[in-house]
Amino acid sequence: NVDVSGSNVIIEICDNGRGIAQERLATIFEAQSTTKQQGTGIGLSHAKQVVDNIGGIISIQSQLGTGTKVTIELPKTPAPVWFTDELVIAANEQVIVLDDDESIHGAWDNRLCNLLLQNPVLHFTKGIDFVNWRQANAQQAIFVLSDFELLGEAKSGLDILEQLCIGDKAVLITSYYERPDIIERCVQQGIKLLPKNLVAYIRLRLNEDINQSVEHQYDGIFIDDDVLLTTVWKLRAEQVGKKLLTFNNVDEFDARVNEFELTTTIYIDSHIGDNIKGEEYAKVLYERGFKTIYLVTGYPPSHFPPMPWIKKICGKGPEDF
Repeated sequence: NVDVSGSNVIIEICDNGRGIAQERLATIFEAQSTTKQQGTGIGLSHAKQVVDNIGGIISIQSQLGTGTKVTIELPKTPAPVWFTDELVIAANEQVIVLDDDESIHGAWDNRLCNLLLQNPVLHFTKGIDFVNWRQANAQQAIFVLSDFELLGEAKSGLDILEQLCIGDKAVLITSYYERPDIIERCVQQGIKLLPKNLVAYIRLRLNEDINQSVEHQYDGIFIDDDVLLTTVWKLRAEQVGKKLLTFNNVDEFDARVNEFELTTTIYIDSHIGDNIKGEEYAKVLYERGFKTIYLVTGYPPSHFPPMPWIKKICGKGPEDF
């Protein structure tokens, strides 16, 4: 039995076996405490050490002839920003599975068959086939479930998601979800990560509000060539319950600029690489019709001449978001 309703996670494991004598319960968590001739007695002592180290509590109640109950109480911790515990798919989105393992395609078909999707799921085992399809169907709303490792191919699934700039429309499913380099790239691109062993258990939900626009999906856009800074801003946004889309160069943003409503709030660094001044690019965006533009810089406002196209000059700290 698992109870997650309170501030802690409580796990109860019960049996109806022969039970444990009361005199044994007093020493059961001690190292080398065992009744087995071949046993070492480190199992329960190690379990207690692990639970203690993360601030939890483990206890055992038992009665001879009745059975035993083990209770483990663990503190709740926030999920990592890259983790997703639910897949929300719009009815009009084309669901795409990219994986070199045919059995994974079958697993996703079984999971998705009860959702009332408007389009049948598309399956790709080769990255280049998916890239060609996407380039021919660039305007189609999509939801991509991609493996990381594509055997026999030069590019990984993550490489392809980055190449197509579809991170916010994709989930990377992989057994390498703990690799720091993969986590950093996913956070930078807005890609959610799902451990592959959770494919059978992840919650699925259909979002029938298919008219939701990008404007309402994001609380702001941040353009800065500093990957670390955009990552910090995105983490801060998630902490305060907001969704921030980030770009590390203007070419990436230009490729998607027509997706965004002109009322979208844009934060742009004064130095965005390639000898481009953020304040000059902001003027271009203003002339395109974007009216809510903030300049992000370490300089005080007095450093800059009057710029009526800039709504406000703010600092580089994520608290300015």
